[in-house]
Amino acid sequence: MSLGILVPYRNRPAYLGMWMARVPSYLRERNIDFRVYLAEQRDSSPFNISISRNVAATVALDEGWATYFVIHDVDIIPVEGVDYGPWEFDASWLLSAGTCKIRKDSFVAANGYNPHFIGWGCEDVEFYHRISSLGFDLRWWPHDLASHTSVAINLEWPTMSEAGDREWSRGYFLRTDDVGPKFVSYRGNITRPDKRQNFLCSELETANRKLCDDVQEIPSEGKAAYFAANGMNLASSIVCGRAP
Repeated sequence: MSLGILVPYRNRPAYLGMWMARVPSYLRERNIDFRVYLAEQRDSSPFNISISRNVAATVALDEGWATYFVIHDVDIIPVEGVDYGPWEFDASWLLSAGTCKIRKDSFVAANGYNPHFIGWGCEDVEFYHRISSLGFDLRWWPHDLASHTSVAINLEWPTMSEAGDREWSRGYFLRTDDVGPKFVSYRGNITRPDKRQNFLCSELETANRKLCDDVQEIPSEGKAAYFAANGMNLASSIVCGRAP
């Protein structure tokens, strides 16, 4: 089994440098057969994380090498206990809300992510809805036994004490105890970008929430048709223009 890691990216060079320095070595130490597909949006329009993920997936699928995917954020760095190997099910919230482990067949059937989500937010909820509504076995990773020893650095978190890390982790992963995945803050020097410039916008967030609600309310007999028309298929023209 071979892993394709899909990484959406825009204008966070300090994060990317750390990610590339640490994540591949973590995977090699655990004998994971992998390739990284980094999709960078370079224009000045609001960041579209759905299209970036779809572009990375389209390239990976064209190569035909990967048998399953991890959709990975560039600000999350595994430390220990994170299992990147293949499973018999799909997993949402692998490491963070927007990251997941998805079998190739599930991703293709769902037609990837909906590119009509602009900015950041709710595109992951709609994607998970696609996977589950199509009948695939989607499980919430933070409550699976595979997550219980997992520790990862979240570069977006402010530097906190160990007690602060534990409290924030419980809140983030919706747990009432210390059993489960844990984030730790990065205690070195790093430049954190202003996400309001490329990722966050209240108007876009409101529109994204409405779109997510609207999609979930589509009658079951119409969902597959909507997914087929609004997803990875719309990334083909972008990928055709990629640099060699």
